[in-house]
Amino acid sequence: MKTRSLMLAVKAMLVHALEDYPFPLPERGTELCGMAAEALCGEAPPLTRRPAAGDLKVFLHGLPEKMGDRTYPFVCIRWTKGEVDEKEWQAGCLETLALIIGVHAPRNQEQAGLLLAEALDWIRAALRRNRIVDGRYQLNLPLSASIPDYEKRWNEFHMATVFADYDYVIPPTPLGEK
Repeated sequence: MKTRSLMLAVKAMLVHALEDYPFPLPERGTELCGMAAEALCGEAPPLTRRPAAGDLKVFLHGLPEKMGDRTYPFVCIRWTKGEVDEKEWQAGCLETLALIIGVHAPRNQEQAGLLLAEALDWIRAALRRNRIVDGRYQLNLPLSASIPDYEKRWNEFHMATVFADYDYVIPPTPLGEK
């Protein structure tokens, strides 16, 4: 199994895919932003570019404890489940990674929700564009995404999770051999 290698490869792919991604902030608290505004209005308003410290950050399995609000926006990659299956002539693994996306918008919930939609669009597009990661891990579609506790009233931060299933081939183990 190559779970560790898969997680590191997906992190490297996301970091590279998001290098030139100018994570937007609206000029005013109720203004639509980025791809969300483009989808609703046909054109996007001018975006402000966050400084490098505010760009979408990618973490593995947890968030840094001492960053506070500077942690946002983020993608945290966590392994959630995996399985090994062996056919007559081939063996393979299926691994599910959860990409937890978090955004923070101190002005209002609408702004946080739109920023989350923007991040979701970019993450899912990056995953689809890079369906083969590190030459051996293949993303299986469909990609599913959800918001935890969607009935809960949110404040100035929003989170969502994209579940990505990757499969890859491993050497089969012949019966009777150790």
